[in-house]
Amino acid sequence: MAFTKLSIEAAGADATRGSFPPSETDVWTIFRALRDARSVFGLRPGHIQTLQAMLSFLKPGHGETVFASNNSLCQRVGGIDERTLRRHINRFVELGFIKRNDSSNRKRYRVRSSGGECISYGLSLTPCSNVRASL
Repeated sequence: MAFTKLSIEAAGADATRGSFPPSETDVWTIFRALRDARSVFGLRPGHIQTLQAMLSFLKPGHGETVFASNNSLCQRVGGIDERTLRRHINRFVELGFIKRNDSSNRKRYRVRSSGGECISYGLSLTPCSNVRASL
């Protein structure tokens, strides 16, 4: 729970900036808190770089699901091996910061159901954002 304490402190420090929309600020505030407390969770710098790359693929106002392919993520991180990327993602899933929403063909995309509901298949960063919302 050091992470929640750090995110509270960081949120208080960054709330005065006000240059980004609240949802975007929350994601990056949580990222910075996690980066600073990475040793508590057993994360290495490579894990943090992977999370930063995933966050960089988020589009403001389009939800908190990453649709980028593993190849695109590997390139954005700096050319890491795909196997390493999968290990990093699995570690975040184990910690509960990311949730996988896999499609039947393992591709990442968004579709609308016949009822007009939006269904997203990809890497959901919602659990990471919910840490801040639950405080």
